[in-house]
Amino acid sequence: MIWKIAKKEFLLNLMTFKFAVGTILCVVFMAVFASVLLKDYQQRLENYNQAVAADAAELRKARVYRNIKPIIYRRPEVLSIFSEGLEKRLGNAVKIDVDSVPEIKSEYAEKTRCLSFSQRWISL
Repeated sequence: MIWKIAKKEFLLNLMTFKFAVGTILCVVFMAVFASVLLKDYQQRLENYNQAVAADAAELRKARVYRNIKPIIYRRPEVLSIFSEGLEKRLGNAVKIDVDSVPEIKSEYAEKTRCLSFSQRWISL
């Protein structure tokens, strides 16, 4: 009985004018913003590929293991063309050094109390 009532309410909501307008607006906004964010994603992906290639070339030059200080880069998220989120604000690279604990450096983490706390907790 509950399923029949839920189905009826769902179908009634689908037939309303507000739902049609909302769906059309959603599709239009997604098309407009996806094209802008797609260009941004392609630029970030290009920067990522260049940074990885430069780091790989630098690692090949090292002759002693002590001199190797690799950097781990975070690849841009593919779904960021739909929503930017914290993608740009968080750090994209972590430098690994023998003498220190790896830590993501970002401007946003220093301003946000929760992120700075979690990074300090992880480094303990």
